[in-house]
Amino acid sequence: MKKLILLSVLSAFVLVVFNSITYAQNDLSFVSQSIDGKTFRLPVNELNSKAVRHFNNEFSFADNEKWFKIRDGFTVKFMANDIQYRVGYNKKGNWVNTIKIYYEPEMPQSIRHLVKRAYYDYAITLIEELAIKNQVTYIIHIDNGIGFKKLLLADGEMTIMEEYSK
Repeated sequence: MKKLILLSVLSAFVLVVFNSITYAQNDLSFVSQSIDGKTFRLPVNELNSKAVRHFNNEFSFADNEKWFKIRDGFTVKFMANDIQYRVGYNKKGNWVNTIKIYYEPEMPQSIRHLVKRAYYDYAITLIEELAIKNQVTYIIHIDNGIGFKKLLLADGEMTIMEEYSK
């Protein structure tokens, strides 16, 4: 059962990341991207007010955020305290997920302890944190100079997602 849950969380993470990746070619506050890769302005009135209210309440510390319209709703990207955030909302303005990407110094100590206890000879190079509903899942990239691994940590259980030799 746990493997099924981990697989579904991982699948959701991959879908969210690939569906919400968009690139702006300029520094507009509200932009969108069409299927052919051209960037164009997204009028403020096309944003969902419920999503904007939720974002302002939950991420009041955000500065210089950029909104993107995606197929299934909206994504907001911003940086704060050396953490890259990507917050997803559906078309109705309901919060769907939050993805944080950061490095070891910003990592929660309890998570760091779990990883270092099992992989003490590895350096933690990147952490991807995915929050969906009430569940937080971590993808932790580690490297020992000879090879690197991607670890999946969910519900206190750690598994190796990928493993490569240099």
